[in-house]
Amino acid sequence: MRGLAGSKTATGAGKCESWNTRLFLQSRHVACRNPLIIQYVSLKAGFGLRNALCTGGVSVHVGVAYELRLPEKWFGKERGYVMTHGFKRRQFLTLTVSLAVAAVLTGCGQQQQGATARESVFDRVMRTKKIRAAWLTYPPAAMKDTVTGKMSGTFVEALEMIGKNLGVQIEWIQGETPWGNQIEGLNADRYDIVGSPVWANYTRGTQTTLSAPLYYSGIGIYVRQNDARFPNDWSVGTMSQRNRLLNDPSVRIATIDGETGDLIARTQFPAANRVSLPQNAEISQLLLNISGDKADVAFVEPFFAFEYLKSNPGTLKNIADKVPIQVLGNCYMMKANEWQFKQMMDVAIGVLQNSGVIDALLEKYEKAPGQFYRAALPYRSIPDAARSASGKTK
Repeated sequence: MRGLAGSKTATGAGKCESWNTRLFLQSRHVACRNPLIIQYVSLKAGFGLRNALCTGGVSVHVGVAYELRLPEKWFGKERGYVMTHGFKRRQFLTLTVSLAVAAVLTGCGQQQQGATARESVFDRVMRTKKIRAAWLTYPPAAMKDTVTGKMSGTFVEALEMIGKNLGVQIEWIQGETPWGNQIEGLNADRYDIVGSPVWANYTRGTQTTLSAPLYYSGIGIYVRQNDARFPNDWSVGTMSQRNRLLNDPSVRIATIDGETGDLIARTQFPAANRVSLPQNAEISQLLLNISGDKADVAFVEPFFAFEYLKSNPGTLKNIADKVPIQVLGNCYMMKANEWQFKQMMDVAIGVLQNSGVIDALLEKYEKAPGQFYRAALPYRSIPDAARSASGKTK
């Protein structure tokens, strides 16, 4: 086994003292097993010791160098003496502080061994064989029968199928979770996933982990049928003209706090006035506010407007029928940085999409064709002409 050796040269009284220090370690005596710390110490120790002495002060590198010093009896008294020889009395306090820092670092191996790493949501799901799902009533994706308590909808039934395929139970938590509270609940580990759909937007993209979209929603722009300020098709004209149409202080946009329509209003049309509803408001209330002249514009999915217009025909029009103001993916939402959980969900969603299960669910719940956009399949078949040319016909 090899230890520390050093030589000292003086360039003049009161001037630089130069040390030539060689550091050799035997890994079994290093308490901290973190390779990043070991690399840092081994690279910095010799340089730090010399630099500190030549500049007339003791830097933290000296303390780190002493982190890995072994007892004198392992090297011999002479080498232990060489390590400490040459420090001036006025440097003692700084050196003592550095050594204290080093002592904490050397104990990190024992602390790491004694501490229990925080369990990820994925690990907890795999251990308990259970996914705790929050939800919010959002037809046709998530609904609860008030008599039987049974959950249904595109997202509910897809998640139940995913749980069955993965061999885990889906446990729907009691009570609904409003939009504005969903991220907080994930961070507090009150549930593992939001099982009703959320749209992929900027806020959720930075604060959560989102699954691959099951399908997409085109967001319409609904105004009163007789409001002459708005054309029948907002896509006619330039993008600047479209924005000026809505980004005006005279335009009142109906929104629900924490919902994506509120984000669209605030980010794309900040000059317009917002008529806000609380988080637990129904989507239909947005449309009622337009019909009742309490607001002028609402950003709503065609599915909800279709249901409203069945009872209130001729009251509203969608000026973004051909070109939606946004097309947003409907996703499951998980806690931030849960990449293994996302990987598991994405693979499971892909299986349902590629096998036609998601299409079947949409056909089951759509009130009219084309109310939702399907996800494009990640593959393509060989055209019949190419099959014939290759001789692979049936």
